[in-house]
Amino acid sequence: MGKVVQKELTDIQQHLVEELLREGAFADSDEVVTTGLVLLKTHIQDRLAFLDTLERDLEDGLASGPAEPMENSEALLAAFRSQAR
Repeated sequence: MGKVVQKELTDIQQHLVEELLREGAFADSDEVVTTGLVLLKTHIQDRLAFLDTLERDLEDGLASGPAEPMENSEALLAAFRSQAR
């Protein structure tokens, strides 16, 4: 078992915990906090993975050579529309 930590909740946080318990989503406030921390950890890991992917894609794009001109949005939409027919 881990270390016991006490944290005072704001009124909004307390209402949220009470609402979740009332809805039967969680057995007790410890479960609410534990689930919240797991979700926070997952969110942080997902964000870091996204940033890593973004950095790799940026590096790949820069390494692919100089940028080439593209058609404008109107020309691109016209090409898509003509293919859809």
